[in-house]
Amino acid sequence: MATDLDMTLTDTQVRKWGRARVGISDYGAAGITVPTAASGLFDGTSFKPKAWPAGVKELGYVTTDGFTAGRSISTSDTTMLQSKVPVRSDVESITHTIKFALGEANNFVNALYHGQAVSTFGANKDAAWLYSDDEISGAYENEYVLWLYFVDGSGSRAVYRGEIGYRVKITAVDDRSLKRTDPEVFGFTFGAYGDPVTGKSILRGQDGPGLTTHLTYTP
Repeated sequence: MATDLDMTLTDTQVRKWGRARVGISDYGAAGITVPTAASGLFDGTSFKPKAWPAGVKELGYVTTDGFTAGRSISTSDTTMLQSKVPVRSDVESITHTIKFALGEANNFVNALYHGQAVSTFGANKDAAWLYSDDEISGAYENEYVLWLYFVDGSGSRAVYRGEIGYRVKITAVDDRSLKRTDPEVFGFTFGAYGDPVTGKSILRGQDGPGLTTHLTYTP
């Protein structure tokens, strides 16, 4: 049977994320309940993201480059004498990364830049700070929960995205540039690792009044 190339298309799921919030908390911190697939990322009535628990630190402005989420899948092929092509392929590992640059030189960002635990951050992001790498013990060994919220549109057309890294570590820090023409920015790459409590590494979801059907959650 032949067919033509005419397709029924809509543009309702073409997304641009013009607004975002990025927060961080210590992995395993007491009093901070991290969402699961059962409890969900969104409120079941307004379909907006649930408020972050107290203790999650919002890191501030993100540069217009936004966020880059990477997923690397490593496979191993098996070949046989009688076949020049693999007869099977096995997935050996899946690694997740998230990269972004922060545009504020605030207390929280500089503490993170020096690999510190969230519990050591200042009382607020506008507080003074002082660090010497030679004096910091355990820098970059800390594990975190990474909280990312995004929105596309507004009002009744708003669609929200939530992404949680259950257990992440800083795996790279970009060079900084201090000059007249551009703001100082702090670029980070985080690697996401398996959380033994949930058995997961990341949680992603999308909901909002701009969608026609909505997620349901266990109360």
